[in-house]
Amino acid sequence: MTGRLLFVCVTLLVLVDVARGEGTYQRTRNGRTLVWNDRPKPGNEATWSGGRNPEGYARGFGTLIWYTKETGSAKPALYARYWGNMIGGKFNGPVNVHSKKKSITQFSTTALG
Repeated sequence: MTGRLLFVCVTLLVLVDVARGEGTYQRTRNGRTLVWNDRPKPGNEATWSGGRNPEGYARGFGTLIWYTKETGSAKPALYARYWGNMIGGKFNGPVNVHSKKKSITQFSTTALG
């Protein structure tokens, strides 16, 4: 699969999820920051390295790391790392994603949406 085709597929999936309105805000592991989870599943956990606004939503440039609970595992395993700018707990603008030894850049316009 070429990088361009992968980018188009990921972008379409993001847009479909946003259009359906699914997802929810979720607290990070330390309980201090709210981030958007567009595909919530039991056992999902996140950490956020950037700042947060007075209401506790992630803001500014930082790294969001998602962990997922694997069947039969005692603790969640690393799923993906996202680097980008957050507004209101959602990515806004270019986002670098690294998952399963692959990196892509996608454009997110889901902030405050």
